[in-house]
Amino acid sequence: MNKPAVIAFVLCALSVSAFAEPNYTDTSFDLRDYYADGTTDYTTAVRDQSWGTCWIHGTTAAMESNLTMTGSWADAGMSGQVDLAEYHLDKFNGFTRKGMDGDEIPSNSWYTGQGPPFPGSNTDEPLESRTHGLIVHLGGDYRIATAFLTNHGAVNETEDTEITAPDTDYPAKRAKFGYSDFDGIQKSDDNYVYFMPRHVQWHTLSGTDVEKRQRIKKAVIAAGSVATCMYSGGGFYSNGTHYQPAGDPNQPNHAVAIVGWDDNKPTQAEQPGAWLCRNSWGDTWNGDGHFWISYYDKHTARHPEMGGVTFSGVEPSRFDNVYSHSLHGWQYDTASDPNITAAANRFVAQQTEHLKAVGFYTLADNVNYTMSIYKDNLSSSAVSQTSGTIAGPGFHIVDLAGAVSLNAGNVFFITVEVDKGGYAFDASFRLYVAMGPIAEPPEDIYYTEDITEGFYKFDTSGGNIAGGTITDPPYDVYSAAAADESFYRNASGQWLDFIDYDAYGSFNTEWNDISWNFAITGYAARPGPGDINNDGSVDSGDFAILAEQWQQPPGTPSADIAPAPDGDGKVDGFDLAFFAECWLKNTP
Repeated sequence: MNKPAVIAFVLCALSVSAFAEPNYTDTSFDLRDYYADGTTDYTTAVRDQSWGTCWIHGTTAAMESNLTMTGSWADAGMSGQVDLAEYHLDKFNGFTRKGMDGDEIPSNSWYTGQGPPFPGSNTDEPLESRTHGLIVHLGGDYRIATAFLTNHGAVNETEDTEITAPDTDYPAKRAKFGYSDFDGIQKSDDNYVYFMPRHVQWHTLSGTDVEKRQRIKKAVIAAGSVATCMYSGGGFYSNGTHYQPAGDPNQPNHAVAIVGWDDNKPTQAEQPGAWLCRNSWGDTWNGDGHFWISYYDKHTARHPEMGGVTFSGVEPSRFDNVYSHSLHGWQYDTASDPNITAAANRFVAQQTEHLKAVGFYTLADNVNYTMSIYKDNLSSSAVSQTSGTIAGPGFHIVDLAGAVSLNAGNVFFITVEVDKGGYAFDASFRLYVAMGPIAEPPEDIYYTEDITEGFYKFDTSGGNIAGGTITDPPYDVYSAAAADESFYRNASGQWLDFIDYDAYGSFNTEWNDISWNFAITGYAARPGPGDINNDGSVDSGDFAILAEQWQQPPGTPSADIAPAPDGDGKVDGFDLAFFAECWLKNTP
């Protein structure tokens, strides 16, 4: 008599188990089969990178995975699989130098640069002297990606941003890439939709290897693919698995994305356990474009800055203006000086708009913060204040408790106060890990290291220098700053211009060139439809203005909001109907 009930209970249990949420304590996990039932894949198609763009592919793999997981791609009205434009970020990231003779080797090889007349994108340095910075196509890191994404955003892939020439036709690929903002891939295009991550989090800045491993497992489950690094070369890859011993001196030169794990996976390491990683060398490499990296690899999931980074909360940009003095984002921090008790940036509003959100870095775990907005000067009363706690280190876009109304020309200050970790700032810097040229070129490429010039010299003719030159890290990247841009509050409560701070002596910046600005960013949007009083919301205050101006003599009333072809200079039923529509759209 009880047997049917028992059977029903067992079937019920099996059903629940099949759809149970994954956990970081699971011995294995694959983001391509999230529920282990063959129904849900939170990754996108494996790409085949051109040039030294692995760091971009690692970044976009993480963003695309997050967009797939959250549904924000579809919510933005985009169709098909999530697909972001890697080479748009490659061209406009703001860290590259002007193209120079020798950057572009006359051979069809993946590591060729972009020679003259490529203008470079490091706009902090004048074009005529823009001889510092990265060579386009030849590497970057996740800080570079973060600086660009949080100041501009990634764009959707279009026919104009794809590099689709055959693998062997690199001159055609360089022509498709373009030599200016106005040929090849363009910076702005009517077809672009911009996507920004609300949070970029570094999971391996601190802690034990076990703690780092747990953070990354949790992140894969919660946010999607995790961008990481490795050293490609040295014979450390074999039969689908990779392991670089901790004692090997080679630094990272390749970026991939973690999409899963297996605690029992055997590798070349003495102990089992490995990360399932997505590469960017095509979907037929190693069978399906994926491979395994040991938990005990020297860099993967362990390197402080490149070991594990998530780009999460990715969504279409809600902003019309981004206010920032830090083209290069986070390069240094003030943690060594506890007398810097708060940081601020001064901006001038470009138009009538609402300041909606603030972006800033936290550099420790469980940081308590307070963001304040001031108009005119820092001695006035704050017009907005928002506080909270952020669990992990990284860059965070946080909405203000209430939007701040601005008119063109208004001076406003954004201040940030944190209780630990210091404040991130931009300054001229030297980049040592760039995910650039591979350590072992193809067998038909001959090379020597010229110690006196610091160049690796490649060619395909058997000689040493005929092919041109490509620099090897480190790379010098110059930033710029001016007075009245960034300020710090000292222990006595005084606000002082950060450009007068001796950052070179205190924070070990590379040069004493007074190039420092705080990495604090403001995000603003124009008033939305129906927001007659420009306070950031459509509510009774707007209706009161509409009622006051109702059917008054023709002129330019602010409540004449019905879209063209109305615009008749009076407030009437057309405006009331449009306002009602806006009210409904903006009321929860």
